[in-house]
Amino acid sequence: AFRDCAVWLEGVDLSPDMIAKAEERGIYDRLLAGDILDIFNRDIEETDCEAKATDAISLVVACDVFCYIGSLESIFKRVDAVLATGSIFAFSNELLCSTSNEAPYIL
Repeated sequence: AFRDCAVWLEGVDLSPDMIAKAEERGIYDRLLAGDILDIFNRDIEETDCEAKATDAISLVVACDVFCYIGSLESIFKRVDAVLATGSIFAFSNELLCSTSNEAPYIL
């Protein structure tokens, strides 16, 4: 859905099997298997973050991702660090129906 509007398209998944399925589609410029926060942190260290944010990253999409992650604060901060002003961070979420007030999230 995004290949036609992207100059560069990267995919990240924790599962190597999902990365293999994505490779079969042949639409990604780069695919990375691993924890999304680890990959963001590594890319920021290896690349000039300011140049990357202003020159390249205008959209981050996370579909069916955050239901598998606990606290989202670190992820949101990293996304904010790499996106240029006016860019889009789009993600799906799910409603947790809970009567407990013990934890702000459940894995």
